[in-house]
Amino acid sequence: MRSFLAALLLAAVLATHATYTGTWRDTDGRLIYLCETGDNDLQGSYSEVGFIQGTVSSSGQIARGNLYQAIHPRDNCAVRDFTLDHVSDQFRGEWGCQDDDNDGVWEATRVNAATPTAVQCAILATSGDLEGRWNKQTSTDAVTGYTLDICFDDDEFNNSYEYDDPGENQGYSYGELYENRRIGVGNYEEDNGSEGWDIWALLQDGSMLSYYWDITADDEDVTSLNNAAVHGSERFNRVGTTTQMQCRRNIDLGDDDDNGIDDDDFNFTGNNSPAPPSPSGSNPNPPSPSGPHPPSPSGPHSPPPPPPSGPHSSPPPPPPPPTPAPPPPPPPPP
Repeated sequence: MRSFLAALLLAAVLATHATYTGTWRDTDGRLIYLCETGDNDLQGSYSEVGFIQGTVSSSGQIARGNLYQAIHPRDNCAVRDFTLDHVSDQFRGEWGCQDDDNDGVWEATRVNAATPTAVQCAILATSGDLEGRWNKQTSTDAVTGYTLDICFDDDEFNNSYEYDDPGENQGYSYGELYENRRIGVGNYEEDNGSEGWDIWALLQDGSMLSYYWDITADDEDVTSLNNAAVHGSERFNRVGTTTQMQCRRNIDLGDDDDNGIDDDDFNFTGNNSPAPPSPSGSNPNPPSPSGPHPPSPSGPHSPPPPPPSGPHSSPPPPPPPPTPAPPPPPPPPP
């Protein structure tokens, strides 16, 4: 009888953990929110870096899918495939870039078995897409209520926005669409010199969730996850339809970039260090009070650096020679 009860207890424990749902921490210390939804779907987010979309096997052990990542400076890889295998409160798996041969190992431990919120897991809508006019949800953040317009061109998107006063602090974002146009991954540029990467998702409640990262951020530096100066998240409500004219009103920002990023030649380039980033977990941080995207310290509109003054600086030019004195007047005639 006791062995039978023990077997039932063990089965109950295993059943409790035979799911990916919960909050996980990977070996780099990043948090990952995962939710299993209907039809064995797996959805989640990690570190305000990106979104997880996949499926789980009937046994609940193997998960496969895609990682859509906002910050991607090291390996030019915005979309990654993954395969995970979990037993109890551990998972281990591999990821690989869809565009090249970069890959890596992904391991994590579950730290909370409670189901995260739909926003934490970035659960996507089952219909509709990102196109339209959107208004930022008000919050404790100093920037409230600004509007942006998103339009599509086949499998790409572009959007224009202003925040603070109308016509000031203009921005332009452009990139590629995934998941039936419910996820967009791209670049942003602003007239204050800020530039970086962003990602957009249409959530099941009809709102839009965005993560953004400044181009100066290092995705392998875990301390960046707690630095609101280099990344943040925002929510938007749809307020209507839009036009290509509205969506492209700030296109000149995307065409004027000293890093070679052009909205007509979309790419994910940035800091091309050879080491690939590892997927990471979710860490909510408020946006910078200076606006939706903090200005880059070295953006295209930054002031020029001061002239060099160190020991190896060029010597200053010599002073001009003195003006010669005029000749004396001629002597008077005798």
